[in-house]
Amino acid sequence: MINLSKNLTLCFFLASAQASLAGQAILFDNPGLALINEDGRLTGYYSAQGDKRSCSFLILQTGDETKYPDDSPYTETKILTFIPGDNSFSFENRDKAFDIGGSLYKRDETWFVRTDEGQAGCENALGSFTTFRKGKVGGGFFSEENRFFALGIRIVKRKTFLHDLRDGEFAKRRGFLTKWNDVILIKVRGQFSFVRFVEPRTNIDAYGQATTGWVRSADLVNPFPARTKSIAPAR
Repeated sequence: MINLSKNLTLCFFLASAQASLAGQAILFDNPGLALINEDGRLTGYYSAQGDKRSCSFLILQTGDETKYPDDSPYTETKILTFIPGDNSFSFENRDKAFDIGGSLYKRDETWFVRTDEGQAGCENALGSFTTFRKGKVGGGFFSEENRFFALGIRIVKRKTFLHDLRDGEFAKRRGFLTKWNDVILIKVRGQFSFVRFVEPRTNIDAYGQATTGWVRSADLVNPFPARTKSIAPAR
């Protein structure tokens, strides 16, 4: 949920940010999906919310990219899909009952997301990822539309106001993000982080609308494990 008084575009920022950023955000024709390629490791989220249900989960690469099958034009990357715990958004404190394995398939700028089982709230109009037929790639279909430099994905852990940076000072706006919002982290300056949020509610006119702004870094959580931590296979 979000209450915003103004929207910003990303264009003015990207050129100056490239030198200091290590990752790359990947955006798609479906605004619910976002991926980050950070030094060869993919993380991401899918989020869509309707009137009575939601289909939301995080994505973590667990295996190397390989050909699937040997004569297929697609590559396959094994993933874990998971949902953070309600009291703590850290990876270690996630609700492991929702750990579900899957795969990302890619051919040029075409991506498929397939899970071994349906995630909570999914397999409906908000998102379906379990379709799979022998010899054919199935699941959620996405077309890559844009890439830009980014630091990673974060979750908002409490209500946090958006700010503008004016003459070196952060000026609070009326708009704010709320707990559970997924954002792409683009830049950090002092105690503030510049983030990109996409409206996930499919039942409003603003669905898919992107908003950027500065928020307090203390209000964000990295839901993914450290690169050095080994990940157990999902069920």
